[in-house]
Amino acid sequence: MNIPKTSDDFQNEFYSFIDLMDKIGELRIRQFTDKLNKVSDEIIVGGIVKVFENKKRPETEYVDQKYAGKILNVLKPKSEIDLSLILKSTIGNWNKSVEEFPFG
Repeated sequence: MNIPKTSDDFQNEFYSFIDLMDKIGELRIRQFTDKLNKVSDEIIVGGIVKVFENKKRPETEYVDQKYAGKILNVLKPKSEIDLSLILKSTIGNWNKSVEEFPFG
């Protein structure tokens, strides 16, 4: 388990935990969330936005977005990114069944 240094690192680490959830449950995602206390808010926000933008994992889109939103709700990172830019980049891929829309 690595501490993300970039938003791409965040996304990669996040997916490694999500892909193991069937085997080890939510414990890993909680461990990941705990490690994020050492990560800048901008990296966290950037990584979460990348998860919501990603169209390459349609089979896990709901779970990906659900847990990205849960991390967002737990950590409540601050960002200077314009909300309208986030909405424009994520709304097209947002799974409407996910309640945890970023910054919604």
